[in-house]
Amino acid sequence: MEEEVLKLALYETMVVVKPGVEKEALDNLMDNILNSLKEQGINPIKVMDIGVRDLAYKIAREKKGRYFIIYYESDGKVIDSFQRHLKLLDDVIRFLTVRTVGVVPEDDFKIPDLDKGVVLRRTRGPREYGRTRETFERESENSVEERNQ
Repeated sequence: MEEEVLKLALYETMVVVKPGVEKEALDNLMDNILNSLKEQGINPIKVMDIGVRDLAYKIAREKKGRYFIIYYESDGKVIDSFQRHLKLLDDVIRFLTVRTVGVVPEDDFKIPDLDKGVVLRRTRGPREYGRTRETFERESENSVEERNQ
């Protein structure tokens, strides 16, 4: 008989927790989640606390959520039971598990805080009404001539 070789893949689970959970309850919750993985024979590689972020839309009447990312290696057979466990936790409002390609990030990364004025994309200014294409072209020609002088 040949021994069956397990092919382990790297998985990443993002867990969103209610933002109002106190520190002690949050520690107990994360211990519960990590123990659930360990009971299935999976040792988490890294756990990252991203912090409290705005949600794109309300989930369970919450506008914000505390994000955690858990990296671990698995053969994929225990993912369903792990997700079932996450569904039963009252303080977890969302989670997502994906199979990742690559390596676990060395350092914790920081997502820019959009409330502090970080602009991620260029936005167009207010449109002036009454401007035609001809006026726009004329104004742009004048600005090019001014720059050339």
